[in-house]
Amino acid sequence: MLIGKRLNQFNKIYLTFSYHYIETKDLKIPFTISSDRIDRFPTIELGYEFDSRDLIQFPKNGNYFFLLGSAKGLNLNNQINYQTLKTDIRFYSKLFDELFFKTRNFTRFTIGKKIPIYDYSIIGTEEKIRGSFFKKIEDRNLFLLSSEFFIPLLRELYLNLDFIPIIPERLLNYRIEIYAHTFFDYGLVFKKQIKSKNELNGFGIGLSFLILPFNVIRFEIGYNKFSKPEFIIDLGKFF
Repeated sequence: MLIGKRLNQFNKIYLTFSYHYIETKDLKIPFTISSDRIDRFPTIELGYEFDSRDLIQFPKNGNYFFLLGSAKGLNLNNQINYQTLKTDIRFYSKLFDELFFKTRNFTRFTIGKKIPIYDYSIIGTEEKIRGSFFKKIEDRNLFLLSSEFFIPLLRELYLNLDFIPIIPERLLNYRIEIYAHTFFDYGLVFKKQIKSKNELNGFGIGLSFLILPFNVIRFEIGYNKFSKPEFIIDLGKFF
């Protein structure tokens, strides 16, 4: 259940209530916290979001801030009782002429004596490092930093395909833009102490094709710390 309110143009808050049922078939693997193979627990989450970005599909100016605190288990069964805190901070700005810059810092922390494996913080699923795009690392806590410089190569090319019959009109008009960018990504996971073996980094260059109002297609070449190249094709902005 979700209860939310938009305070004004840029700010909104929300509160969620949920109940989780997690089951494993193998008792030999310590997947659940409960002594049996099933975890059952409620969760309460309180979130806040500030968003002043100019274009959600591909921002060039504005800021974004997201904060989410979660209380899980609530100590109702004396086994599951921990909390998570997630932050997502992004800045977008024009440096000069046609050069733009954006950066993002994402963190996720877990607080409690026992944290189930299924709720660890992960790099390699939703959060990724270009250059190690398909590599996955996980632990209790996560820190992620990404930065990009980008410039337009093609601005506001309008494509009208009204001459094609049958297809709805809203699918026949597009605004196309192309941007070149260079990027740097860094991420790590940890329990209490930071160890280099639990970190990933990458850098590279790429092209973003905006096909508005629908989506963005990215073609990127990323390099890891060993300078091994990796070719990436992905939909949507990276951040």
